[in-house]
Amino acid sequence: MTRQVARQEYETGMWENGTYAFTLKSIRVGVQHDIFNDVDRVRAQFIFEDEDGDVLESSPTNLTKNLAYNDRSKFFEYLGALHGTPIKEADAVIVDMPGVNEWADAEALPRFYTSGDRPVDVASITVNEIEVLNNDKKVNITLTKELSAKGNQFNKIVTIAPQGGGGKVKKPAIERPAGIPE
Repeated sequence: MTRQVARQEYETGMWENGTYAFTLKSIRVGVQHDIFNDVDRVRAQFIFEDEDGDVLESSPTNLTKNLAYNDRSKFFEYLGALHGTPIKEADAVIVDMPGVNEWADAEALPRFYTSGDRPVDVASITVNEIEVLNNDKKVNITLTKELSAKGNQFNKIVTIAPQGGGGKVKKPAIERPAGIPE
């Protein structure tokens, strides 16, 4: 299906429930109103592409003020998958957003899903001096089909993991001496 989003037209896909390989295409940052708390929030949207060129857009995810680390943050979860290992508080994460020199600049970014506004594309993200935005690493994303309150069908990202491991380290199997039951 083709749709117009933020004055950019491209193909978006609709995937069946399952796990698929994607490459990060871009990350957009903008402001979106949080209807549950009645405040505006700075959010990031990850744009992924599959091998057929179909595009998957994540739901915009909250950015913590001054990009402070939060172990429950989808932003840091997605970055960890792109980096190849989970992000920890001690990791140095640097996000280069055009026109953003301090947090107040981020709070003044264009709004998501507003006619005439276009959130900014992130120029670079590094984790411990390793670029994660423009590295062509593949990630495995598990998707489910969901239905919005307006009745529109969309894919929801359930999990995201680096392709080829990089997450939890498996422990080797313990060899048991002969005669000892398992």
